Amino acid sequence: MTSVKSSGDSPVFNTEVEAAVKKIKAKWQSAEDEGIKVRYHVSMPVSHYRKKKE
Repeated sequence: MTSVKSSGDSPVFNTEVEAAVKKIKAKWQSAEDEGIKVRYHVSMPVSHYRKKKE
């Protein structure tokens, strides 16, 4: 991964999502086009909600 970006209404949540994605240790497999490695874009929607206090 070369860049991680997030957008949304909560800067704190955005920062946490970026940190979590950067900690992924799995080896990403490069995209190829006719045997040549190419850049590609991955979108990973993330959402959260809070339970209302009773």
